[in-house]
Amino acid sequence: MFRFGAKTLNLSLKQGSIRFQSSSLLKNFQGAKNEFHAVRCLSNQSNGRTDGQQHSWSQGHESRQKWSLMLGGCALLGGTAFLALKKDEVTEATQSLREAFTQRATVHASAVIKSDIPDSVNYLLIGGGTASYSAAKTLKKQSPKDKILIITEESNLPYSRPPLSKQLWMSEDGANLKFKGRDGKPASIFYEDPSFYVPAADMMNSKEVGYKCNRRVVKLDIPNQKAVLDDGHEIKYDRCLIATGGKPKNIPVFMNADPKVQERVSLFRTAPDFQELDALTKKVKSVAIIGGGFLGSELACAIAAREGKSGMKVTQMFPGTGCFGRILPEYLSDWTTDKVRAEGVDVKPGTNVTSASYANGQVALKLDSGQTLLVDHVVVCAGLNLNTDLAKTSGLEVDEVRGGYKANAELEARTNVFVAGDVASYYDIELGRRRVEHHDHATLSGRIAAENMMGAAKPFTEQSMFWSGLGRSVGFQAVGKIDSKLATLAVYTPATSNQPVVVKETEKVVERFPFGGGRRRRKGFGWFNKKVIQNPDDFKKGVIFFLEDDKVVGVIVWNIFNKLGEARKVMQQTKPKDITAIAKQFGLT
Repeated sequence: MFRFGAKTLNLSLKQGSIRFQSSSLLKNFQGAKNEFHAVRCLSNQSNGRTDGQQHSWSQGHESRQKWSLMLGGCALLGGTAFLALKKDEVTEATQSLREAFTQRATVHASAVIKSDIPDSVNYLLIGGGTASYSAAKTLKKQSPKDKILIITEESNLPYSRPPLSKQLWMSEDGANLKFKGRDGKPASIFYEDPSFYVPAADMMNSKEVGYKCNRRVVKLDIPNQKAVLDDGHEIKYDRCLIATGGKPKNIPVFMNADPKVQERVSLFRTAPDFQELDALTKKVKSVAIIGGGFLGSELACAIAAREGKSGMKVTQMFPGTGCFGRILPEYLSDWTTDKVRAEGVDVKPGTNVTSASYANGQVALKLDSGQTLLVDHVVVCAGLNLNTDLAKTSGLEVDEVRGGYKANAELEARTNVFVAGDVASYYDIELGRRRVEHHDHATLSGRIAAENMMGAAKPFTEQSMFWSGLGRSVGFQAVGKIDSKLATLAVYTPATSNQPVVVKETEKVVERFPFGGGRRRRKGFGWFNKKVIQNPDDFKKGVIFFLEDDKVVGVIVWNIFNKLGEARKVMQQTKPKDITAIAKQFGLT
């Protein structure tokens, strides 16, 4: 009897043949083959490439060692088979020898299947994104003797996602995931050199962070502090972090389309997604971007800026009333949409795709306006499907309103289980329950979760920031709760003068239709008379306060930079009344 992990292979000697009574043997061999391919993931960052572009690293030795063990096990199985063919000649001595072979083969098989991941670690981090990396960095710094293991379904080391829709498009070396940093020096999307990590098989003899890619945790046994992997392997942990992020959404019209259409539709989130779209946009002549949020608007502007001179047609469409319509006041969203058009993008707000068909090498998009648009390729930027698969198998609560795993103010979802990043629905003691999908939030929540895993018991009160830039006219930073449903008070300095201060207020949105683009506002809601702004250039520079219960809960600094410190100072203050003082504070006069 040969045992491969939780699987058993029974060998019986009968009429000179071997009878295999388990079909799982081939699966184990295939699993080892997959592992051989997966170990290359740790070499990504050193050359900024993925998958087939990676160079070998020390894990190659681990793989060769695995294959040697497996081949050795096969040889031993073959020896046992030879004995079976000679059944009539098997003596007591050869029987003993066969049993010895069997015992040795079991040891080798066990080594092949189990040696790549330890049975116990101090800190288990599920997910390979920014939040998990931030937690690993914090744990490594503050608890260097403890064993830290990252397990991820991805095939890359942790990297920063914002450059995928920003800097890489303007980089001469973008295909290799490299660009120039703010200091003008070469930069990479990867956070660390590969030496920061070590293969999971070697981590128990190393001080570095263990890393295992292309593997999935399918269940947490929370009372017993164990994680179960997709191959049945169990890992005992002291503390566990879930930072699984999500996958990009598709929309039904493309999911149900002809295969030839689906071949011409891309989703966008990962580094390989960028590399594929980067190469494709250098060949095609027309692209449709579906989505009016951060990703859709940034991609539309970036592709138009890079490929517009070659005659590429870039069309952006979405159901809402304007670009960034979910975060900006409607008047500012409209202004921003006009600026995106000025970058060479054909923006179609309030538009839905009703059908998609294949037409002579292109995709024919039937729009709800009755128009048919022919494009070479479609990029869907419709949001994120959160990975909360562990909820059902592990007894974790999901936020039915916001999505994500429900956690307390300390980011703890269950005893010794913490959450961070996109999948964290946490209680903000200042602003109430929230879930945030931004890079800075992933960094901060990963750090605080790690500190709490070490016993800090800190509430997560830090207000993360986010930023965006669209072409030559739009650049902003924001902090706190930013939502177009909230009432706002804005202060702008007109382009024609540095002295006059223009004030504009919006009423609170009490209802928003998520798919139709319409809005309804409460009548008679406001604090004082509005000053109507006639000149569109008046919105070039300003600050927008988002208000809830007459308090500032969020701030956008619009085409003003290095003022986030001032923005954080006014958070939770009452509605500003001294406009002149505000203007001076943010450099508007």
